[in-house]
Amino acid sequence: ISSIVPSRNSITKLILWLGSTNINDEHLAEIPNKLSTLSQLKDLTLNLLETSISDAGVSFVMNGLASLSNLHRFWMTLEGCKRVTDESARRIAELVHKKSQILNLTVILTKTSVSESGKAKLLEVKSAREFKTFDIRL
Repeated sequence: ISSIVPSRNSITKLILWLGSTNINDEHLAEIPNKLSTLSQLKDLTLNLLETSISDAGVSFVMNGLASLSNLHRFWMTLEGCKRVTDESARRIAELVHKKSQILNLTVILTKTSVSESGKAKLLEVKSAREFKTFDIRL
């Protein structure tokens, strides 16, 4: 992650396409420190399609996002991450609820272990405030 995520503070858009790689929770542990240096980041796309991450990895990502005060768009795919459960859906919902500046949200959770109750947690966020784009796929 350190070699992939740039350290320049002026970056406003970041696309991390890590799908179908050997990335795991340990790699994602570096995310909070790296994202905290990107204070101008407004748009983040994170593709973790078919990786071996679990709820712990998602938690690292959410901790990193917590440091971003300018983030307006967040797109994340966890499709095929079978170790991702309702705990991840809860963490994502928690963060998005606190980060009212996120106006465009897409989270793809197909082929994971997230249940309808996890999806319901995410939908609660939608009913609590307005979004320009809100797309949750389970």
